[in-house]
Amino acid sequence: MKAYKLIFVLLIAALFVSPLFCVNSSLFNPGKQGQTGHFTPRLSSQTKDRPLTLDMAKFFYYPEEWAIWYQLYGVGCISASYEYYDNNEWFLVNETVVDRVDGKPITATSTDFTETPNQIGRYEYTYTANSQNQPATITSSYYSGNQWNFDRRQTYSYNEYGGVTQVTVEEYYNGGGWVMVEQAICASTMDRLTHVLSTEYNFDQMIWENSMNMSLTWTGNLVNEVIEQGWSGSEWENGSKTAFTYTDQDYLQQVTFEEWVHTSGVWQADGRITYTFVDGLWMEELIEEYNYPQGWTLGWKGVMSYNTVGYPISQLGYERQNDSWVLVERTSFSYDGSDIIDNTTPNVPLVITNYPNPFVSTTAVTYKLPQSAQTELCIYNVRGQLVRNLVNEPLTSGQHTVSWDGKDDNGNSLASGMYLGRITSAGKQETHKMLLMK
Repeated sequence: MKAYKLIFVLLIAALFVSPLFCVNSSLFNPGKQGQTGHFTPRLSSQTKDRPLTLDMAKFFYYPEEWAIWYQLYGVGCISASYEYYDNNEWFLVNETVVDRVDGKPITATSTDFTETPNQIGRYEYTYTANSQNQPATITSSYYSGNQWNFDRRQTYSYNEYGGVTQVTVEEYYNGGGWVMVEQAICASTMDRLTHVLSTEYNFDQMIWENSMNMSLTWTGNLVNEVIEQGWSGSEWENGSKTAFTYTDQDYLQQVTFEEWVHTSGVWQADGRITYTFVDGLWMEELIEEYNYPQGWTLGWKGVMSYNTVGYPISQLGYERQNDSWVLVERTSFSYDGSDIIDNTTPNVPLVITNYPNPFVSTTAVTYKLPQSAQTELCIYNVRGQLVRNLVNEPLTSGQHTVSWDGKDDNGNSLASGMYLGRITSAGKQETHKMLLMK
């Protein structure tokens, strides 16, 4: 299976719709004792990404641990498990448990059950956030010798709009403490990442060396293309190109991967991923590989399922074998219950959520009413000021969905930041956090 198949499975979730933790245990294994963790651009990491993060493409460069933190933010996911299916039996591969404080993920502990025969690997990620709820530091540790051991630490800097400006990576050496091994200088237009230049420290020659050069182009709030170059020792050389297309509702439709052929000096198709959305929910992902001279061939398919409020509860993964789809894997999610409705409970509360969250231009706000009543749904900024009235009418009981385009009642685009969706109906009120990121 080609690298691009592994590229896109985590960075987009259900969390906001996806198997956050998933499909590839390497996501929780960025660096162990005696090894070096990889500080690579999102499009080159050995994990699968999901559509939500593509809407957040300015964060492509961030390591996997950052993606986990952000995908968990605002969603009450407390655990996720990944299983492999073989001979009519499920085998647990990886399980991750999240500790949360005030609804925010503070630590994520991952257990890998298949690292080596009869051995279990355990990894932990600890997060701190800045005042804008963006990751400030992410520290990874591994469990060995009956204790937790520091492994790697990332530190992030931002401009006034929330766009990343610098990322540093340190590794922990026993007896030597934290040592910087990689750093990236980032250019952002307001909060949109446009360029990344990373360097790595060569301990043998004791010098910093160029590592990766990446550029991103945008149309409005949507990224169009990402080109990554590598350092040959004397100059930058093209490596990979990723292009994105969207639906009229700005949902991610297709991602196409190309590789640079140095001998002929042209871009060559490598793979593509096509996404299917139904009523604002990401339902299916189809991965194809490009082989010469046969052309496009089917490789992998993921099918999502959701609970009543639009949070993913599982994803089934299928591989193409002998012209048929064969079930091979499953990722499951559980939540803390704060946003989950139990239809068997007599006194059902109001429920409000939105997808995607965070969102770039448009998000679908879904709410469920326990009874028919006059209903009002408003959007407020963090200062408590009303910015948009989305609903004000009598509605029947059950689930409803309304779209919000990130604008106020006067049609003005709102600034990036946290907003509160507040629904009032039948004497009850519920508030939900939504993060607008442009």
